[in-house]
Amino acid sequence: MTDNYSFWEREQLFQTVDLAIVGSGIVGLSTALSYKTLRPNSKIVVFDRGIIGEGASTKNAGFACFGSVGEILSDLKSLDESSMKELIKSRYLGLERLKSIVHPDVMSYSKCGGYECFFKEEKDHFENCADELTKVNKLINEAIGVKDCFRIVDNDFGFKFCDKMILNPLEGQLNPVQMIIELRKRAVQKDIRLLNGTDVKLMNIQEGILFVGGCTIKPKKLALCTNAFTSQLNLDLDITPYRNQVLMTQPIQNLNWKGTFHMDEGYIYFRNYGNRLLIGGARNMDMEGEKTDRFGENVRITDYLKKCVREQLFSNQDIEFDSSWSGIIATGRSKQPIIKKLNESVYLGARLGGMGVAIGSTVGFELSQLIASE
Repeated sequence: MTDNYSFWEREQLFQTVDLAIVGSGIVGLSTALSYKTLRPNSKIVVFDRGIIGEGASTKNAGFACFGSVGEILSDLKSLDESSMKELIKSRYLGLERLKSIVHPDVMSYSKCGGYECFFKEEKDHFENCADELTKVNKLINEAIGVKDCFRIVDNDFGFKFCDKMILNPLEGQLNPVQMIIELRKRAVQKDIRLLNGTDVKLMNIQEGILFVGGCTIKPKKLALCTNAFTSQLNLDLDITPYRNQVLMTQPIQNLNWKGTFHMDEGYIYFRNYGNRLLIGGARNMDMEGEKTDRFGENVRITDYLKKCVREQLFSNQDIEFDSSWSGIIATGRSKQPIIKKLNESVYLGARLGGMGVAIGSTVGFELSQLIASE
């Protein structure tokens, strides 16, 4: 033997595992919780190389959103209306499912509305969104049964760069770490083993064999909930990782507005966090540079985001930044998630299209249903 696991550790953690899950983000934990409901006596172990999760689940901006008008219109260039409605429904129901598992107060959820902003020089883009508003609202109504979801409103926030906005009152904000902590707490209560900070290697995809710290594990079933990091597994899937930059300011005096905001077809986003401002995205400024699954700073993009804050959002204040980080999302030619059986014992739930908070619970639920049906 090359490892130093005790008999007790092997017996309790690695032997006779009914379902091993790689990835302890929203999808991985949702899969574990849903599968435990379907198979109460099953032994489930969840692995992750990060202390609390390595991917985007705790590094995102905390937006509870399912798509702005500009983003939906952009997606309709590659998706037919039926697929778009299914995607919106999955995102919306995913948020509702998440709130049924994690009480909104526990994750500091606030339905403060989502606003799509338009630079004044984007007059044509705004007019196109306004012209297509009836079409998009009809699509939303058919997807989730909500009439006249989007509406045009005045810019009452004092932003210098835009005049009109498009409001989605169903959207909001939350604290992603509080959300994950609660999901982990519920998993532990259901006797699901969580092994974070664990270096896991997939040794044999056909047989679902894992190598964990010198120990070989062959669970009865294996679920890969690795989203953007799935690209490292060489599975020949349409999954492309992209890095997003995120910045947080120091407290801003007289910051008295609250909400989530999207610009540039959703590529740029910002929100308040108390009296601080969080801003992120803008990967479309350097798509090749941000096409990576490695964390790190893209100075060109962070400088642009800082300039946007200081010149467009708060032109009369000296704004200082407190912290910055990056998160990795997964997308592809389609934003539809991939939920599939790879072989007799291995399953995959990935490609959340940058909407993991919204769609993650749905992907986990559907993946658990697929696994349990076999």
